[in-house]
Amino acid sequence: MRTLYRAPALAILPAMERGAWTLPQVGAYTRYVGALVLCTALLSFVAFLAASTQPAPGFIPIWPSSGIGLALLWRHGARFWPAVFVSNTVSSMAVGTPLLAATGIGWLEVLIAMCALRLLQHWKVQMSLADVRQFMGFVAALLVASSLAIPIDAVRMVVLFEQTPQQALAYGAEYFLSATFSFLIFTPLLLSWSYQPFPKGVKAWVFVGSMLALVIAGWAVLSLNAVPQDRLLFPLLPIVVVCALVAGLGGASAACAVLTIVLNAMAPASASISDTLLRSFFVLSSALAGYLLAVMFRERERTATELEYRAHHDALTGLLNRGEFEHRVNAALRDPASSHALLYLDLDQFRVVNDTCGHAAGDQLLRDVGVLLTSTLPRSAMVARLGGDEFSILISGYSAESALAVAESLRRAINDFQFVHLGRTFWLSVSTGVVLPESGTDSFEMALADADRACYQAKEEGRNRVRLFAHSDRDIAVRRAEMDWVSRLRAAIDENRLQLYAQPIVSVESPKVSDAHVELLLRLVDESGNLVQPMAFIPAAERYGLMPTLDRWVVEEAFTLYAAHAATGQGSSDDSWAINLSGATLGDAGFPAFLKRQFAVHGLRFDVICFEITETAAINNLAQARKFMREMKDLGCRFALDDFGAGASSFSYLQNLPVDYLKIDASFVTDIMSNPVKDVMVRAINQIGHVMNIKTIAEGVESIELLARLAAIGVDYAQGYAIGRPRPFKADRPESLRASV
Repeated sequence: MRTLYRAPALAILPAMERGAWTLPQVGAYTRYVGALVLCTALLSFVAFLAASTQPAPGFIPIWPSSGIGLALLWRHGARFWPAVFVSNTVSSMAVGTPLLAATGIGWLEVLIAMCALRLLQHWKVQMSLADVRQFMGFVAALLVASSLAIPIDAVRMVVLFEQTPQQALAYGAEYFLSATFSFLIFTPLLLSWSYQPFPKGVKAWVFVGSMLALVIAGWAVLSLNAVPQDRLLFPLLPIVVVCALVAGLGGASAACAVLTIVLNAMAPASASISDTLLRSFFVLSSALAGYLLAVMFRERERTATELEYRAHHDALTGLLNRGEFEHRVNAALRDPASSHALLYLDLDQFRVVNDTCGHAAGDQLLRDVGVLLTSTLPRSAMVARLGGDEFSILISGYSAESALAVAESLRRAINDFQFVHLGRTFWLSVSTGVVLPESGTDSFEMALADADRACYQAKEEGRNRVRLFAHSDRDIAVRRAEMDWVSRLRAAIDENRLQLYAQPIVSVESPKVSDAHVELLLRLVDESGNLVQPMAFIPAAERYGLMPTLDRWVVEEAFTLYAAHAATGQGSSDDSWAINLSGATLGDAGFPAFLKRQFAVHGLRFDVICFEITETAAINNLAQARKFMREMKDLGCRFALDDFGAGASSFSYLQNLPVDYLKIDASFVTDIMSNPVKDVMVRAINQIGHVMNIKTIAEGVESIELLARLAAIGVDYAQGYAIGRPRPFKADRPESLRASV
């Protein structure tokens, strides 16, 4: 039917003039004429009924054909204006208006409806009237269009009926109210019904019951006297509200329409304009109350739906978020009879787009990737964005081979995808880890961790590839152990299970052990109370970015211990406590400020602390290392270059760093008694250090004989098990550090 009304009938006229008629055009024109005749007949019948309900000829408070006519033009086009003209002419003649005057009313209704239609289109008001803002635009258009009736009808009354200007304006005002009420009540009824489907189930019976109660109440009011009749109609308003709440917008409009018919049927002829206004105001308030309440409740329901959607979906891509994905994966894994595959995807070099084009471009790229994933995967797959540039997918009923095939198709799709931003083109790739979790046994956290490890291994193997997790894979097993250490380290920090140990550094010429010069070393006590050596957890901390946290803990703990040490009067000008710093900490822009605060809080001298930096960390972060070392050295701190000699270009970088000590790597020191080459290398390092006014420290001194050889070479300091093993370091200083060699 809607297609029938939208036939381009007016476009046929030029073809008629050219004589280029075709059968489809003739059919379209015929259908248009038939629809126009049908609409005109229906509108005229409604208008005649509305006029016939009046007990005496005169003013009609509610003019249904006006609102229905506007709905017809708005939904099906302005070409149906003849139906509006004819129906309003008929309704005017039905109440005793002469033909000429009734024709004028018909043209006036067409003018008002066309003006309202033009304003609604210009203000982009939608027929669904989906919210209060749309409704206010609708009301504004109706008020502006209906106001045309005031001057036009006033002039008509003066010219045709010889009314006084005051009387003519009163008639114009009544016409304005009549048209406005008709638009407000009947236009939403016809337009909103298709957007608000009739409620089903129990609500439908409530709606039907409310409408029946409305009709019964209206019939009861008819038996009352005319004087209190208008006022007693107001109890019907709660019933209209019930209809609005139960049925939504369409139901509210239907309730108001029924109420309007009841009012027109029962209302006596108006004794005065005040009676007419009172009756009309009641009808309007009923319509607006039902409509606005329906809109508010619908907006609240839509807001609740939107909030629920946002709680379960990623705001940027619209994919499932981590929480909802975890819930669904766990639910799927609880079924032991089903098989699943979990994919973990990490875009390669996504940071390049962010750094080059900004975060807005990066966000658009993530949205595009989300669309690409959903369009490539089967419909049953669950896709989630875990955060950043990481995505995860659960597919059910897949074997290892088929899951790898799906992952490979995703890899090719992303590899073929080109992202264009402001004329710049970027090609993407993705590293994917695939795991087949055991239903009924594995959880989401376990499966995701395994897929993450496989993805990490795919990146280490060269990126842009798919890796299947296998429990027997040694590399992934190592990665799993490292990832386990991440949570264990955080728990150790929270539970205060980290400890500082100290190992003495002595002068080779006078090897007397004391606590004046020590290197502070980090140890961890595990959940069972056993001591864990640093090489068990330091690689994991370095890989997963926990070293800055550990370094800050060491600094705070060491400074606290030294402050307590100094408070007992045992501090001296010879004190030198060495603290190791990682390469990640050197790149931490906030670390120098943190150090300065710690020095100030604990009242430490800057020259007490010597920071040890490995040669590899210094070379890999040369600019940051040099800046940090110069800044802290200007304050009085000292620096030692640890594991010196292990790098390939040690001497070339040495002159760029303000170093006080060179710590000769133990791999050279331990063999100088039997390996002439290493003996020469130790001598060379020692000699170059002395030329640059840098003191040398030999690591890994395991025997007294080795200590004597280092003295002969001229090394300044020594450190190793022959001198002292690392011991727990407290404010009261362990006795073992005071023993002599």
